[in-house]
Amino acid sequence: MRKSISIIMLMFGLLQAQQVSVSGTVTAGPSGEGLVGVNILVQGTSQGTTTDADGGYTINNVASDAVLVFSFIGYETAEVNVNGRSNIDVALAIDVLMAGEELVVTGYKTERKVDLTGAVSVVDLEPVANATKSSPLEALQGRVPGVYIEQSGRASGEVASLLVRGLNTLGNNNPLFIIDGVPTTSPDVFASMDVNTIASVQVLKDASASSIYGARAANGVIIVTTKSGEVGKVKVNFSSKTMSSNYGRRDTPLTAEERGRAMWQASMNDGTDPAAHAAIYTYDWNGDYDNPQLNKVNIVEWVSGDASSNMKAQGPVGTDWQDAVYRTGQMTDNNITISGGTENSQALLGLGYLKSQSVMKYQDFEKMTMRLNSTHKVANGLLTVGQNLTLATTSEVPEPTDLGGAGMFGLARSMQATLPVYTESGDWSGPLGAGYSDRNSPLHMLYIHRKNRDNRRKAFGNVFAEISPIENLRVRSSFGLDYTNSHDWWVEETYQTGFLGRSVNSLDELNGDRINWTFSNTATYDLEFGDSRASVLVGTEAIKENYHYQRGYKENFVLNDDYDYILNMSAGTGLQTVQGTTTGYQLLSYFCKVNYAFSNRYLASATLRYDGSSRFGSDNAWGAFPAFTLGWRINNEPFFTVDAISNLKLRVGYGKVGNQEIGNEARFGLYKPNYSAMGDLRSPEWTATWLGQGTAYDLNGVNTGTLPSGFSKEQTGNSALKWETTEEINVGIDYGFNDEKIFGSFDYFTRETKDILIKPPSPAAAGEGAERYENGATIENSGFEFTLGIRGDAGGFSYNITGLVSAAEDKITYLPDAVVKAYAGNVEQTIIGRSQTSIFGYESDGIFQNQSEVDGHAEQIGKGVGRVRYVDRNGDGKVDSYDQTWLGTTLPIAEYGINVELRYNDFTLTSFMSGIHGQYRGDSYIGFNTRVSNGMNFGKSALTETWTKQNPDRTQPALSLVGPNDEGRTASRTITNHSYFKLRNVQLSWRVPAELRSSLGIPPITLYVMGENLWLTYQKTGERKFWGQDPESRGGSGTRDTIIDRGQARSPIPTRISFGLNWDLF
Repeated sequence: MRKSISIIMLMFGLLQAQQVSVSGTVTAGPSGEGLVGVNILVQGTSQGTTTDADGGYTINNVASDAVLVFSFIGYETAEVNVNGRSNIDVALAIDVLMAGEELVVTGYKTERKVDLTGAVSVVDLEPVANATKSSPLEALQGRVPGVYIEQSGRASGEVASLLVRGLNTLGNNNPLFIIDGVPTTSPDVFASMDVNTIASVQVLKDASASSIYGARAANGVIIVTTKSGEVGKVKVNFSSKTMSSNYGRRDTPLTAEERGRAMWQASMNDGTDPAAHAAIYTYDWNGDYDNPQLNKVNIVEWVSGDASSNMKAQGPVGTDWQDAVYRTGQMTDNNITISGGTENSQALLGLGYLKSQSVMKYQDFEKMTMRLNSTHKVANGLLTVGQNLTLATTSEVPEPTDLGGAGMFGLARSMQATLPVYTESGDWSGPLGAGYSDRNSPLHMLYIHRKNRDNRRKAFGNVFAEISPIENLRVRSSFGLDYTNSHDWWVEETYQTGFLGRSVNSLDELNGDRINWTFSNTATYDLEFGDSRASVLVGTEAIKENYHYQRGYKENFVLNDDYDYILNMSAGTGLQTVQGTTTGYQLLSYFCKVNYAFSNRYLASATLRYDGSSRFGSDNAWGAFPAFTLGWRINNEPFFTVDAISNLKLRVGYGKVGNQEIGNEARFGLYKPNYSAMGDLRSPEWTATWLGQGTAYDLNGVNTGTLPSGFSKEQTGNSALKWETTEEINVGIDYGFNDEKIFGSFDYFTRETKDILIKPPSPAAAGEGAERYENGATIENSGFEFTLGIRGDAGGFSYNITGLVSAAEDKITYLPDAVVKAYAGNVEQTIIGRSQTSIFGYESDGIFQNQSEVDGHAEQIGKGVGRVRYVDRNGDGKVDSYDQTWLGTTLPIAEYGINVELRYNDFTLTSFMSGIHGQYRGDSYIGFNTRVSNGMNFGKSALTETWTKQNPDRTQPALSLVGPNDEGRTASRTITNHSYFKLRNVQLSWRVPAELRSSLGIPPITLYVMGENLWLTYQKTGERKFWGQDPESRGGSGTRDTIIDRGQARSPIPTRISFGLNWDLF
């Protein structure tokens, strides 16, 4: 009997120790959709895994009596007994308080989203993960309320404008970026990142939220956190996308024959002989100026009228320069991510390569990235150490200009159609003879500058250590590095095309290094007592940045297009110049923040930062920046019994932040050696200013040899220079209905920025270099942000629709009298009380139809039949500068967007639309479409919408080559409405079903197709209609807004079609 009992106990013990392999699928309870990234742990051990793209998982060697713990943010944790089973499927229930557990990075720490009391937007990255964008910054356009982004159209994906809550200063309005805890004011660092390695993006918009960053937070803060490895087996993910782009929204220039008709009509309107155009056109017409009739336009056979030009004039249609310049651009983007780890060590390695072609020929961009993140626990978890590192290299062909500085975008539409692309012998063509302007062939300019490069090499990241000496206390130290090396070269080749040419070639080369290090030390203590929760953060931070560059210029290289030879600068034998500079700044900061929550109902926070910067005068080097916020979660009150309202939180905050982006030399007195009195031969503007002002003196009176050089004073120092400070009040409400099926928020803000840096003009009597920077301007800015979303599911179908609208309006409330004149307006109507982007000009009032209307109107220089009539606003009987008025602002009044996501089983359809309202700008297209000039081409409307005696009902002035009425002046007819609404993208993705994958023997894979920039609408009728094809493109680099643009040349914004896959290889 004893033996039998022993055998039974032995068998029972063996059964208890039996190991099984468990597989299954984890789904979202309501929809049945597989959940990717669910953490699965064997309870009481470090053994675990995470689900794949379909929600599937496998864990080997699991005890048959073990308990599996399934956890995922936003869902309730599930604990499941194995009970010897090999297949366990789990449906996780949504946590109705999921927003309360979502963690948000807000500055040196994380906080629960429901505990936030400032204006913080959390960016949903899933819709942009597959976007065919060269830059993650470009992909955020229109998706964050209060963040205004404009595309530049460049292959690199650089944005032309980036503002958070509008304009807050008269200078630099760039926001601060915090990437893995390391600050940078360069948007290019974020732009160079691979979106596949980004875990989260938060935008701190109001001063109460951003004040923890003090002196650098006045323009908002964008916090970026990158992905890290997770506990579990090694995962390998590969994503690839390919894209084709086309510029289909082209302008419609006149054909060669139509241009001849337009020139003839202008001559008729001016009463001049059309034979003036005989170098290109001859006309068969009746010769009657009172009732002119054109029978035929003849195009002269050869450019310049002589076969020796070797260029046959093109006609009757002529050269389509847009066809010559534009192409189908291709982009490929490949990324591989390897991640995994144990309970004590996790790591992630991401590699990416992107190659992008602009739709403009020879405009290419390349980007290679590497991301390496790791975290390690040592000393039994007491100490955590790790690092986050991004390496990136980019190379872009910069867009050239022609010999006269014209951009390629504009030249592609305005080059004369009679001019061929090539000569009869296959060489590049060029203007020759009368009737042609001094503009180069845009294709020729693109070709000879195709090897020029703007190269960037970036290293960005940090090493950190965090220790928890006692419970709830975390002490963290981080050393961050932000390094950028710039190596640019620009070669000008010699050429001769027609009468345009360059007789001396040259190399302009720049090498620059910017290095910024940040040393941060913080201590955070969290405690709970009763119904109260509190968190205290204290810290100090030191920042130092140095920038050094050298630039050399050399002329006259024997070889013209051999860049391996030319880039050896010593090979040049002609004029040479060198220049360089070293600059930098330092910042030392102390800060603290206290958060408090009582009973999950009442919230409060207080922040104080104390910054000292080398950029300010010794009298005001330090500044204090406090903030206070309160929050009330009304839905958690016992008296609140409205079941339909699942979230209702009221927020109010006050904060004060600073702006130190004033340059490194603003406070100093500056002196410049100016040895040569001849100036810079490459800069006519410099020469015009300094010619004859050299500081070299013949002290010895021998008039030979090298002369001693003195210095010229350029700026007077100001030791009292102090911080620009912004004070802001923000009131907001967050709301949710029916367990967050309907959700959203509303924020209203008002801010005032004082002591804005300006440089008033100095009287001549004060002498050379008397000008200095001073604190002396004030701006007010106010606006709102509104978000509303709805989501739900039914069976295998789910939907999520979110809309947003935001508005901001700035106005200058104070400027010194000496500075007011530098802004739009006149002595009667100044910029005070208006936006710094306001446009000031004349109000147009139709076309003079007959001589009696001309005679009955006020005195107006150049008025006449068929010409534009301008309003005499002050009624003094003459039209002059005192009749101007305000015509709008270049910054839009409002921005809005709609994001739609529909899912059905394994298919997902998403679309994103956005637009702007109330933006007015100078419209270069109106001149292209309604005016003529010798030498260039113009649009079809020049023949169809301009006034003639036979067509007096047309709304545009008669064509003229004389232009006495100055109809290109700033006026309501030339400042047009640039508002638009665009379908930004539509994407259809298919997650290959598990059954099909199993039969094919392939790991989880998702395929998708996406279209971008597919459709738009804008004002196409009325006096203030936009005359081009895409208001966001504007019309080229010549229409750059100097206030809100970041300096990029404008390129066409194309339509893109892309295909891609996302594959979990392991």
